[in-house]
Order: sequence, then structure tokens, then C-alpha cells
Amino acid sequence: MHGRRAALATMVAMTCVVGLPGVGQATPAVGGKELVTNGAFEPDPAYWWTTGATTADTVDGRARVTVPDHTRAPWDSMLGQGGLHLTNLAMYTLSFDASATTSAKVRVTVQSHLPPYRTVLDRTVTFAEKTGRHTLPFLAIPGIDATQVTFQLGGRAKGFQATLDNVSLLPTGSQVPGVPVRPATSSRPGAKPAGIPVARPSSASPPVGTTTSSPTAEVPPASPGERFYTDPTNNAAAWVRGHGSDPRATKIRAAIATQAGARWFGAWSGDIGKAVRTYVDAASATRSTPILVPYNIPDRDCGGASGGGAAGPDAYRRWISDFAGAVGDRSAIVVIEPDAVANVDCMSTQGRDARFALLRYATEQFKAKAPNAKVYLDGGNAGWIAPTTMASRLARAGVANVRGFAVNVSNYKSTADSAGYAEKVRAALPNGGARTAKYLIDTSRNGNGGADGAWCNPAGSKLGKPSRAGTGSAEYELWIKVPGDSDGPCGIAPGVAAGTFDPNLATRLIDGN
Repeated sequence: MHGRRAALATMVAMTCVVGLPGVGQATPAVGGKELVTNGAFEPDPAYWWTTGATTADTVDGRARVTVPDHTRAPWDSMLGQGGLHLTNLAMYTLSFDASATTSAKVRVTVQSHLPPYRTVLDRTVTFAEKTGRHTLPFLAIPGIDATQVTFQLGGRAKGFQATLDNVSLLPTGSQVPGVPVRPATSSRPGAKPAGIPVARPSSASPPVGTTTSSPTAEVPPASPGERFYTDPTNNAAAWVRGHGSDPRATKIRAAIATQAGARWFGAWSGDIGKAVRTYVDAASATRSTPILVPYNIPDRDCGGASGGGAAGPDAYRRWISDFAGAVGDRSAIVVIEPDAVANVDCMSTQGRDARFALLRYATEQFKAKAPNAKVYLDGGNAGWIAPTTMASRLARAGVANVRGFAVNVSNYKSTADSAGYAEKVRAALPNGGARTAKYLIDTSRNGNGGADGAWCNPAGSKLGKPSRAGTGSAEYELWIKVPGDSDGPCGIAPGVAAGTFDPNLATRLIDGN
């Protein structure tokens, strides 16, 4: 993440020190009040500062920012304001009118005033010659003390002039009081997290004018530098926020709560379109890739501990269609319905046919409505279904419509064992699937590998490598399960209900004992 060079800042009008609240800067807003001071730049750009040789004045009721020649980085020429005070887990919208003497790409951030200048909003927008309105929603992420809004205009050989007016930063959703229920864990291989509540972002729809990426002809491959979104409301983070004085909190915060991983969505998510859209918006604002898990297939887990799901096929079709549409043309990673392909042995022939038809429909919806998403069906784990059988089932479920399949979701098998299994599955896929299907591995708890097939809170387990692009034949190695969530009242946590975050489980995973 590029940071700005605070030492170069030159203050405009009253403001004397970059990023220090209370020094000629904005008064913190409360409730739904405006957070930006003097967003109309009248009668002059008081409360706004610039960097380097950049100057700002007010002409015709708008800020005129003069960008010098030969700026190497965006932050070499900035207009900004400090003194912001955001509420964690609240949604905000930054909006403004802008133009430039020549079309220019401008980096817009809401960021910390301290190195490494972490951001809760980081977008590149085009200042056109004709004035346009820009509206950028974002989520205030815990752990990032975002106190500044910046317009970073540098990085060009030839200078230009930009105009800004009506800059506004408003809360658009209150701090989220509730917690979305997490999926339940079943009593068999491939178990899922159980239903406990954790805080979730507001499900408000994004404001009109939200900028999204444009569809691409081909989704790019995984990149070693790809950043993944950290769910600020994951179970570990929720526990840390409520137990800050616990001696285990610091370790859990660093090792688990702040690590990137998946968000699971189901009936607990409410309006699925709003829930997914809000989450993907929050990830887009930080220029990171969200990882999402739709988990609402009818007759889920054959009525076991993870039982539930949509009321019927029609309800599921509407739900998954809305889910895919909410992802839209943004980048995302999606793992469709963990266990739904593997766990069909309890079903009748008719039930299996219905299950595979729904999964195929889901793949078709993502293919049509989320063209930039990397979507994977779930392919079980290395200790469950034979590779040839899994390949046949994945083909029936529509794997040809999506990126590929996922293995080891919520399980403990080592990365090497999981990759070996996935390679066998891929080789057995019909119709050339072996040449095109990619796979990802859930590495959240596989640091020591699975011991003798144990899957329910086994002793000796350890965190796996944090979410990253694959280092071998896997496209990705990601945290799909939240480490520390119990698999059920079993193993080393016999009194902990399925899906409940347990700090003792978490610390044992961190320590590997």
C-alpha cells in the first residue's frame, strides 16, 4: 500500500499540522452530521491542506487546485483534510463534484494520518473536463484509525488544474448492533461452522452513483500480490472486541481476527442482495478481494447439525440469483455451498437429481451475473469421497460453468494431501475439465495436517498459512473457516457448541498444541 509523505505537507489557511486533530481542523461529527468542514471551499480553502508545491484557492465558489509538473507519485500532490472521527462498522459515503483541465486519474482515500497510512476507502476516479459528481461508499474498519480524506493528484509529468466542490462525508448506516448467524457444524467429515451471531455491516443498498469495475473478457489469474478482504465482523474479531482485557485477546487479534478469510451467507443474512452488495462494496473500497460462501441449499446436511437452508427449490433459485446479481461485475472469490456435492449419499435418486439441478443453476447464475468473480463448487476433502466419484458429481453440478472447485473446507487435511486429492479429481473430470478447472484449498486449520481422519476439534491442530495465492498447483490457499470456531461439543472442546468461537481453541490453534 502506497503511503503519503507527511513531511511534505504544506497547510492551507488555518491548518498548521498534518493529521493532528484539533489544530484548525474539522470538528468531529455526531449522529448523521457532516464530517467534512468547509466542503464548499468558501470564502477560501480554510481547513484544507496541500502537499509539496501544490496550491489551492477558491475561484467562482469552487476549490482550484494547481498541480505542479514532474510529480512522481500520487501523494506528491495532494489536497486533504484531517480531524475525522469515524465509528467502527458504520457505513459512510464520500461524495464530491470534480473536474480538471485535462482528464486525470485521481486517487481518493480516507486513511490514517500515521504510517503506513492504512485506508478504509481507496479508489481511483477520473476527473473529466466536464464537472461530474462522484459518490463513494465505504465501511469503517476496526483497527484503522482513519482521520483524513485525501485527493492524491500527483504522478504526472505535466501539471494541470483540478476543481473540487461540495465535498461531503456522511454516515449512511449506523454501527451494526447485531450479528449474522454462522453456519452450524455437522458430525462428519467436512463440517461447517454453526449458528452463532456475529456483528455484520449494514445491509443498506449502495447510494446511486456507486462506481464498480467493468466486466472483463477473461478473469485474470491469481496474483502473488493479491489482497484479500478481512471480514471485520468475523467471530474472532467479535470476541476480541468484547474481551479486550483478556490476556489472550492480543494474540487472537494478531493471529486470527485481523487475517483475511471468508464470510458465510445464509438465511441469517436477511435480504441477501443487500447483504452481499454491502459486503462487496466494503471490500471494493479497500481494493481487496472478498471471499464469500453462499450456504443455503435446501435439505442442507441431510437434516444434521448444519441442517436448514432455503424452504424449497424456487426459494433457493431466487436467493442464489439475487446473491450472484449482488456480486455483479466486481472481483470476488465465491465457494458455492460447502458439502452440497459431497453429502448426497443420504438422498434418494430424486433428491440427488434435484440437488445437482440447483447447484447447476447456481453456477449458471454466477456465470451470467458475476463475470469477474472466481467461483468454485465445493469438492469435499481428501478423506471423504473418492476422486473419481467427486469428479463425476462436480460435472453434474456444473463445474464447467465456473472456475473450478474447492477442497478441505472446514477440515484439517494438509495442503500437500489436499492438493494431491484435488489433482486426482481434476484428472478425472470429463470433457477436458482437467485442462481448465482450477482449485483452491482451505488452509485455515491445516498447519499440522489431519490426524487419523479426526475432524471434530482434534488435538494438535494448528493454523495454516494465511490467505494467499497458491504456492503450488492450487490457485489459492485461503481461510474459508474461521479458526477458533468449534466443530461441535467434541474433541478438545467437549462443552463448546458448534460454531461458537472459543478462545482456548483459538490459542491452541495458534500455538499448535
